[in-house]
Amino acid sequence: MNDGTSLVTMDGIRLPDTIRTRSGATFDPYQPRWSFHDGVDTISLNFSSLKWAAPKFVEWLKFPLAWYAENKSAGQLEAHFYGIQRLVQFLGRLHGEEVTQIGATGLINYRASLRSDTEWQ
Repeated sequence: MNDGTSLVTMDGIRLPDTIRTRSGATFDPYQPRWSFHDGVDTISLNFSSLKWAAPKFVEWLKFPLAWYAENKSAGQLEAHFYGIQRLVQFLGRLHGEEVTQIGATGLINYRASLRSDTEWQ
């Protein structure tokens, strides 16, 4: 599935050409949108929506999310993606620049910004 135009590596480790979810669905992790069917649900994670994230950050983010896709439920994968999306948007707006990493201070500021009705996010 991978056309070879983008080889995502982290410390010399390369993503597999195909990710297989616990439910047996497969997708190409090199695409900017991960989309697959999980039972009756359609899962669609659009990495292009991470507008405040640096391109290398997005590439590296795919590694832990690939693990979640292979080992956990599609709902957990989706929840983690959208949680990171909110965090990256918050940090990008806070600093007015691309997010290249997430540090302790950024996490503390994000947590402090949540209200009691949204702190679970």
